[in-house]
Amino acid sequence: MSQKTIAILKSDLGTHGGLEKYCKRIAEALVQYGYKVFLLTAGEVPQGELPYTVHSLTKRSKWSFWHLLRFDRAAAAWLSKNKVDYVFGMDRNFCGQHFYRAGNGVHAAYLEHRKAYTSFWKRCSFFLNPLHFLIRSMEKKTYTSSTLQRLFVNSEMVRDELVHYYPEVDPAKICAVHNGVEWYELGEFFTNSCEDERNSAYQFLFIGNEYERKGLLLLLQALTLVRKPYELTVIGKERCLARYKAYAQKLGIDRFIHFLGQQKNVRPYYQKADAIVIPSYYDPFANVTVEALAMGLFVVSSPKNGGKEVLTHDTMGVVFDAFTPASVAHALEIAMQRPKTRKTGAAIRNAVQHLDFSHQIGKLIRELSNYAGPDGPEHS
Repeated sequence: MSQKTIAILKSDLGTHGGLEKYCKRIAEALVQYGYKVFLLTAGEVPQGELPYTVHSLTKRSKWSFWHLLRFDRAAAAWLSKNKVDYVFGMDRNFCGQHFYRAGNGVHAAYLEHRKAYTSFWKRCSFFLNPLHFLIRSMEKKTYTSSTLQRLFVNSEMVRDELVHYYPEVDPAKICAVHNGVEWYELGEFFTNSCEDERNSAYQFLFIGNEYERKGLLLLLQALTLVRKPYELTVIGKERCLARYKAYAQKLGIDRFIHFLGQQKNVRPYYQKADAIVIPSYYDPFANVTVEALAMGLFVVSSPKNGGKEVLTHDTMGVVFDAFTPASVAHALEIAMQRPKTRKTGAAIRNAVQHLDFSHQIGKLIRELSNYAGPDGPEHS
């Protein structure tokens, strides 16, 4: 039997986010399972020797609309000239795909949740901005395509959204596989964190880009209601960082907040923290959820973070009820009753051992292979 070929579509590999990391892990796993893998992308490509072939089909555009459209057209042209057995999408596009992983969730649901924190004029742009129309059109094409064999989601929350916004999608095609984590690799870092001297103030950690969507303003408001000693370390990329610093100062809590911006290595901050706070207005599955748990941190999660589904015990974390300062503050105070110790941290960490990347990606690849029959679906 000849070796099966599969093309993975991922328009951007130049950043170091969770989706990019997951794409590379899946490509490596597919190679190990015996597939010949072609990774189609735009702009920057990974450096070093790789077990799969990377093709950069076009330059990276700073305009999201043109970036998506240009890559989609380039990918379609490549697939028409290079026949492969399967196409696995990691991005929204119009290309016929056999497998798709909706790592970004459902765009219609994202826009609905954005209404909670954006201005009237911004909400109007949801209907006028061609980017939103393009993304929703690509989503519908992908989800309703006759070629689609399996639709992977990273949380039951996203599964429910898919069924709600796209009732024409066959629910039997949807498979939920939670995000994985470098559980074994983080073992040494966890052990070292337990040997550090603990700060007298409770240590909260926030990690995320685009602070508005990630709910940082709400978190800062909630912290004004917390009476016990605390510190908050804020990590992530944000164009309007000065706005958040000024807001913390206005609230009178700036001396307790440490804005560190984007960091290449976040593990030292996991080591020093007691809990991570994820107040996102919408996150299909925040990767920091499982990363923090694997480092023994208590998790304070938004109800709109699909990652909340792995918080199977109340000793692991708490989900706040509503997007109000009082509700978030109540959750923060619950967390402060559980400072990280060697014992509590180990219990939290061990509860997510089953989410190691090797297991989660293995589950996805096996599911994919079950649907990729001996002859495979014909690409169209």
